[in-house]
Amino acid sequence: MSLTDRSRSAKRSFTNKFKLDAVELAEKVGGNRTAAKYLGCSEKNIWDWKNQLAELKDAPEKKKSVKQKREGYWPEIERRVCAFIDERKSYNLRISREMIHLEAKKAAKNLEITDFKVSQGWCNIYMKRAGYHIRERCKVVQDPPHQFEDKITEFKKFVKQRLKDHNYQLVCIGNMDETLVNMDMIPRL
Repeated sequence: MSLTDRSRSAKRSFTNKFKLDAVELAEKVGGNRTAAKYLGCSEKNIWDWKNQLAELKDAPEKKKSVKQKREGYWPEIERRVCAFIDERKSYNLRISREMIHLEAKKAAKNLEITDFKVSQGWCNIYMKRAGYHIRERCKVVQDPPHQFEDKITEFKKFVKQRLKDHNYQLVCIGNMDETLVNMDMIPRL
């Protein structure tokens, strides 16, 4: 066996477009063996691709497999969990893996399924199959207003005026270093 024969016998994967082109070439040249030699694949592959021709035509060209998404073993449980997640997402509510576990257990109990076990692995596979991802919520940072410095000076004037109006003692004023002051809270004078 030569080096080129070994490389040909190694397991390779082909895109669906390549498979369709190979079947078309085999029909044009009048044989699977000739097409296989020309393309550098096995004759059996072309036989298999001819048998899968209907699925190959429906499959995406860039994919390397004609397998469809597999449905889970408990599709009704998964449908109920999907409905739960979609409802929470519609209200912008938080969703965690623990919540998914609890909802799946509840759905199994309601459906009277006793052999269903929720695990981390089941949750991962379910989320991948359903297209869900759990990500940390982004922190929203408030942009300062256009006249940021002017508003700060106005706020300082406002505080000084209040001190004068109400005769507050300086000892009665606490430290506000860690108190959140939203820019919308600053009064407009």
